[in-house]
Amino acid sequence: MFDILRELRLAARALRRRPGLTMAAMATLALTIGANTAVFSTAHSLLLKPLPFPEADRMMALWPDHFVSNREIEFLRRDLRSVDGVASVSPGWLMGLTGVETPVEVSAERVSGNLFELLGARPLMGRTFGLAAERVGAEPVVVLSHPLWRSQFASDPAVVGKSITLNGDSYQVTAVMPRGFSVVDSEADLWYPLTMDPTSSFYAGSVAMAFARLLPGTTGEQVDREFRVVAQRMGAAHGQPATYAADARAIGLKEQTTGPMRQTVLLLLAAAVFILAIGIANLANLLLVRTTERRTEFAVRASLGAGRGAIVRQLTIEAALLCGIGGALGIALGFGGVAWLRRMLPADTPRVQELGIGWTAIAVSAGLIILTVALVSIAPALVTSARQLAGQLRAGRTTTSASSRTRGILIMSQVALTVVLICGATLMLRTMAKLQSVDPGFRTERVLTMRVQPSFATGEADVRAFWRTLLPTLAALPGVDAAGTVLHLPMGGRRWNAAIEVEGRQLPAGVAPPRASWQSVDGEYFEAIGIPLLSGRAFTEADREGAPRVIVVNDAFARRILPGRDPIGLRIRGGNATDGEWATIIGIVGNVRHDSLSVEPAPEFYAPLMQNIIYATTIVLRTNHDPRLLATAAREAIWRVNRNVPISNVYAIDDVLRLSMLKRRAILNLLGMFAGVGLALGLVGIYGLVAYTVRQRKREIGIRMSLGAAPHDVLVLMTAVGARWALPGVAAGSLLAMLTSRYMASVIFGITPLDAVTFTTVPALMLLVSLGASYVPARRAANTNPALVLQD
Repeated sequence: MFDILRELRLAARALRRRPGLTMAAMATLALTIGANTAVFSTAHSLLLKPLPFPEADRMMALWPDHFVSNREIEFLRRDLRSVDGVASVSPGWLMGLTGVETPVEVSAERVSGNLFELLGARPLMGRTFGLAAERVGAEPVVVLSHPLWRSQFASDPAVVGKSITLNGDSYQVTAVMPRGFSVVDSEADLWYPLTMDPTSSFYAGSVAMAFARLLPGTTGEQVDREFRVVAQRMGAAHGQPATYAADARAIGLKEQTTGPMRQTVLLLLAAAVFILAIGIANLANLLLVRTTERRTEFAVRASLGAGRGAIVRQLTIEAALLCGIGGALGIALGFGGVAWLRRMLPADTPRVQELGIGWTAIAVSAGLIILTVALVSIAPALVTSARQLAGQLRAGRTTTSASSRTRGILIMSQVALTVVLICGATLMLRTMAKLQSVDPGFRTERVLTMRVQPSFATGEADVRAFWRTLLPTLAALPGVDAAGTVLHLPMGGRRWNAAIEVEGRQLPAGVAPPRASWQSVDGEYFEAIGIPLLSGRAFTEADREGAPRVIVVNDAFARRILPGRDPIGLRIRGGNATDGEWATIIGIVGNVRHDSLSVEPAPEFYAPLMQNIIYATTIVLRTNHDPRLLATAAREAIWRVNRNVPISNVYAIDDVLRLSMLKRRAILNLLGMFAGVGLALGLVGIYGLVAYTVRQRKREIGIRMSLGAAPHDVLVLMTAVGARWALPGVAAGSLLAMLTSRYMASVIFGITPLDAVTFTTVPALMLLVSLGASYVPARRAANTNPALVLQD
């Protein structure tokens, strides 16, 4: 123990002798370990951490790319034999919570009565509901999420058993779920039971996601095989076309939950590993320089009897002390990095609220620190052989070729990995530029939006009266040019779809009808958001309840569903959108990119709100000034009409557009940050290599210049030292970037993974800045005074 303490003191003393180098090494390690700790914690929370249910690996998602109806759930409960039960979740139901201090809109999930039992989920307090809650006429009940319980009910345990008001109806609170519980929507505020009512439009409407629990001893593959057969049988029983079950499959619930983020997280994890490799190479370079400069010291120690093992052990202890301190700082930085990532990632990212650094992440970070100690100790050990140390004491003898070659290889590796990171960041930068040049189909300036929930209404007449009073009130506000409403705001990520039946057109047997998304709008919506009218007319006040049903379609609807025909005057049926009645097409409007800027516009049609009442909808106001300044006046105008109206999602439309690109922007920011760190480390490494070479060859340079070498010759000679390793590094990095770029195909837009601009400009610029890093110390060498050098 005494020897270890003594060697630790010697190591600390040695590190204090070169404070600049020590601080640079610690900063390098802190950045790399911090980045890896944060990104691994994110990957662990989103991809690796078990779902918060008992035996979560037994949970399966049935038909993850398809929404099912209540009648299909009943069919699967009866015919699917390899599972312990089938449940459903219908996410995204917006409800108005009133009777609290300020009315709020909450996001609810309608769930089957057996969902909580199937998941094995236990409430924090109270009891969850069961299958009896699905019956027609059952008492309305609700289960609260932990965040809603805290924010709206002050964590009062007495709320269990009491009634709350949702959309004007009374629901009894039966339970509160524990912190972190979620099913499909990580932002869900509450859960209430669906009703198995064969007379309801929801009974045959596909609005839910299906889940099942494996029977003990049953595998997921068995369930998948049986489900495909049962889905075919179910389609035939319900009169569906032959293609109905073509995409039927069953996958693990965890795979379904994490699937949308898997490739993005793995991409960021790979970037973090690259940063770690660059940091290790940089740290090894710094320690190699330090070891080379101490050769005389080590040679003297060797001549006094110190064995090579003692010297290597001392170097390893110094590296361990350095890495331990730097690694601890890195783990501390990781906590801040995770908090930053939680804010940066989109709010709808699955399990994003679970992000945090646990013992697993700390253990992995500790392992990375130990790995770093082992790797950075190799290079110094290679230059401390007995022969080299003995040669160091011979007059005029230097042995720098091995260490210079090792440093060069490390620099080449840094440059190669940095090129990969910069190529990735450039692909994302070009993607963002392409997205920003895309026409979304609506005007993105001076538009205010807010979601409104007339939850006080007891029927459609109340909703109609509310909007007939409110819209003129909003239109009369100072600075408002147009006011309207829409069911789902463009770029908001939500849409409702309907099967389309065209009057007079008979589909061949077995062919599924075309589908289109639909909107319910009111007032001057098209003018307010800036969607152009291409032909026909828009809605007027005459298109009210009791009048003939009318719709407006977009250009994609006209071209894909009604090709070669003039849509004006044709009639269609669109399920719930037209209440099963025929509606006449009266106009065609421009296409809107509804899902995201990277998704082509889909067929879409619009119905007037007065003919198709929707409770929760979004107000759209066009102003002649900054829309954010209008928010307070608009909110007060709404509450003057009715104080019990929840208002949420108050955004300028350009903020909505920005939020739709949040995922790609997060990737760009992270890759850009990693590329910047990698570039800085790589350039410092090249600069240090050339500067060290100039210092080691100072006498040689003086002799060359005294024999007639011009400063330009010395400048070229020393610049070539950096170029010798930068060139192969850039070439290797470009090749590696090309091989790995295909993994970015799902997040780039408007360019190919082998984008010519990226893969010509990045290598050229990297080579240019590498030469620039070599030029500075080379220029200093070219200004050497040979007389002064040779006098030393």
